[in-house]
Amino acid sequence: MPISIDTAQQEKISALIFEQVLNKKTKKWKNFEIMYNDPKSGLKKIHPDLKIPNYKKDDWWKHFNLQFEEIDKTTKLPSNHFEVFNRDGGFMDFISKLVTRGDGGSLLSKEYAKFSQKDSWNPADIWLIDTAPNGPFKKATKQLEEATTIAKINDILRIAFNKNVIVGISLKKSRGVTGKLLYEKVNLYTTVKQQRLPIVKIKNIEFDPYYERGGFPSVTSNIIFEDNEKRIYYLTFRRNRSVIGDITYEFLEKSMPAQIGKIPKDRFAQELAKMNLKYPSKDDHKQYVDSHWKKSKAGATKLLNKYMWRVGSRSKTRVKLARPKKISKEEWQVELDKKTEKNLQLQWRDFVPNMKKSWSKKGVWLGNVSMMQMCDFLYVLSLVMDKKGEKQFERFMTDLFYYAQKKGQKWDFGPFAKLY
Repeated sequence: MPISIDTAQQEKISALIFEQVLNKKTKKWKNFEIMYNDPKSGLKKIHPDLKIPNYKKDDWWKHFNLQFEEIDKTTKLPSNHFEVFNRDGGFMDFISKLVTRGDGGSLLSKEYAKFSQKDSWNPADIWLIDTAPNGPFKKATKQLEEATTIAKINDILRIAFNKNVIVGISLKKSRGVTGKLLYEKVNLYTTVKQQRLPIVKIKNIEFDPYYERGGFPSVTSNIIFEDNEKRIYYLTFRRNRSVIGDITYEFLEKSMPAQIGKIPKDRFAQELAKMNLKYPSKDDHKQYVDSHWKKSKAGATKLLNKYMWRVGSRSKTRVKLARPKKISKEEWQVELDKKTEKNLQLQWRDFVPNMKKSWSKKGVWLGNVSMMQMCDFLYVLSLVMDKKGEKQFERFMTDLFYYAQKKGQKWDFGPFAKLY
């Protein structure tokens, strides 16, 4: 069994690793294993079962070991400089309340109304702080308290970051391979115009309307993008938990273990509201309305046909039949592709009556709540394309790509670095 770890444990362990590698006072261990085994390090209190059989082959162990070995040379942050490695309380609490509620500062109400959550503004998980007596941190804190706009707060933090006074870091899972720890500084340009954000293009869409046993088993769909360097990204919209709830929208880069980030729903909602639209919710459908699902399907079809619709795993697995001995693998693959396509056409043709049947006994339930939102999301995007035109629609989708990363000084996202 692989190591099981939650987000809080991951961030706390990484914060301690940063502290051991970069702190002025703390004793340095020779390697991560020695640090973990020493009760004084505090790592076993965070996660007592990090060492499992064959632990050195586990992705999480390799991730933390890589951080221990390469944080200093990858980030080029100064050793023996920072005193505080903050995740909870302290500066994290101060800056979160300031940006989202205006507490402890002078922000105008229209400014702190921009972000309902701290991570929608700045995804830093830990803050490295130089709190030397009578040093620049005290001055920066006073300036933050006096700032009246988010843009001014960002300017103060950008300067403090570049002087290694307040360094916010977003922690993502690395590939755990020596020499592959990556560090990217985000939103640290002197002016907004210096930050170039290239447009990403949609390549295709993965969506599977397969229906069986009274419901729709597919809970994940993808819009696949490509950037100007031919890197592939997935906008995954899906259900993350086995409960009735709203689906999430998050970007991932192909072959990378960690997500780029979730699209902040407050920012997403603001942009859609400008077009009198809203993102789909589990609460949108109190009862089955046939006319809505006909419109939703028609809009989704328009988008799917434009971007080379690919079927998802559910329909594919239904046609993975045993290959007759007399047919070659190549011939059989062609036959399976035909069966998959036919299967898809039948499923999508009957989507509306199948949706109605899914309501017949249970109303909204796990068997239809995700499919309703996924189909409606494609429908909403088709409406955006109708309103904006194809060129501006691509710009809108690119904006979602950067919203997820909290990248873009023109949108008042804060300065941070990403370690992954």
